[in-house]
Amino acid sequence: MMRCVIDTDAGPDDLIALAYLLACPKVKVEAITTAYGLAHTHQGAANILRVLALCGRTDIPVYVGQDRPLGGGSAFPSRWRQLSDTLPGVSLPSTEARPERLSAATFLQRRVRHGTESVQILALGALTNIAALCDVPCPLLMRTVIMGGAFGVAGNVHDSGALLTRTAEWNMHVDPQAACAVFSSDLALFVVPLDATNQVPITARFIDHFAALRPSPLQRLTNEILAMIRPYATKGTYYAWDPLAAATMVDPTIVSTRRHPVAVALPCGTTRAASAGPPKTIAVSADGTRWQDAFCSAFAGLPLTACAQGVPPGA
Repeated sequence: MMRCVIDTDAGPDDLIALAYLLACPKVKVEAITTAYGLAHTHQGAANILRVLALCGRTDIPVYVGQDRPLGGGSAFPSRWRQLSDTLPGVSLPSTEARPERLSAATFLQRRVRHGTESVQILALGALTNIAALCDVPCPLLMRTVIMGGAFGVAGNVHDSGALLTRTAEWNMHVDPQAACAVFSSDLALFVVPLDATNQVPITARFIDHFAALRPSPLQRLTNEILAMIRPYATKGTYYAWDPLAAATMVDPTIVSTRRHPVAVALPCGTTRAASAGPPKTIAVSADGTRWQDAFCSAFAGLPLTACAQGVPPGA
């Protein structure tokens, strides 16, 4: 079984990716760390703990990252952060569970250095926490799968309505210093940038298809999040950013890749292929049909009462 730690800024698409991985029988989610980005890190942790309570996975610890970048960047728009903090229309139970005392960065450093099992990290927000691994031995870290960057396509930062840059992707833009450190390091990276995610839109038709799947707590949660983002899907502006990265971690053949070094331009966080440096694996295209099949099959195989009874998905 694939073991992973999810590093997330707890936005709506992050929670969709989290629900998929909790439902996927091939994956063991060991821990979750909250990263700088969309939801504020403490509120994101509180929301994730409620998701874990919903599906009976209170055995998974949650660690809080710092709610500021290492340096530079521009924060996500405040209305997007409020949406991620409050999750309107999403029903989650209350819980007495609290985050762990260790910081996210400290936990990650310890996890990749000690223990008996190798692990992957799925990074779905800014790379603020991941940068803490650049200068420490990581004998147990197989690779880090990153959703972020844009190489042969335009960035998406201008989607906020403010023309900040047309070349950068949000996760790199909000903490470009961390992105620069991570991409120039020797860490094994598998990057799912906008080049691939642009080929996998979340459409109203997909939302309707997903709503017809066998109901379970995780399916209903994902349904509610998809309903929340439906206006964006209808306008054609919402993509399977983090869900594609999550599915790619499980099955890398969903995407086509190439390997090359990566340069991060400051201060905007623009990512481009470089001529020198440690090569990284970059997804250049994606098969949207295969992603949809992989994503929906995880939920379709989940028994109706498994989560409600506290049975770990795939057990």
